[in-house]
Amino acid sequence: MPNFSAYLDVNIRADRYLIVSTVATCRYCGGTTPLVAVGLDPGHQTLDVDEDLPEDDVAVETWSVAGHAALLFHIAYLPYPVQRRLNAFTSAYRLDDSTYGGDFCWLNHCVHCDEAFHDHELFCEPGGAFLAMSEAEARRLKVSSVNQAFEACAAGYAYEPQFLQSMNRA
Repeated sequence: MPNFSAYLDVNIRADRYLIVSTVATCRYCGGTTPLVAVGLDPGHQTLDVDEDLPEDDVAVETWSVAGHAALLFHIAYLPYPVQRRLNAFTSAYRLDDSTYGGDFCWLNHCVHCDEAFHDHELFCEPGGAFLAMSEAEARRLKVSSVNQAFEACAAGYAYEPQFLQSMNRA
């Protein structure tokens, strides 16, 4: 597994994290496959970069404490211990460069046909596996808490997921 941490800036960190799991039907083969996502409770930190400075000044980076929960996607870097925990739920969550203009990111794949699930359809589209539109849909999601330090480089951030309180806590 490539180690991208050397050149990817960590922009999210926390004292603990959540693994959100569910199953979905693959649109390519019709098989049912497990899916995972990384979640964070309120209190996690996000990196803020102030790049609106005069030309000669260096961008200023500060960490802010988030007062809300979030789901992460378009994840470019995860530490190995987090990767191992996610792969305990499904071995089909892995780095892939098949989407997003050839950039590597962690994607769910079908366990039957190996096709990638696009993060946009899972997290941003109504009816997406991780975008619950009702309490009943939220109850399909299982949330497991991991009391281990977390860091990542993620470009996608679903602010305060709807019906988080209705998801099944393990």
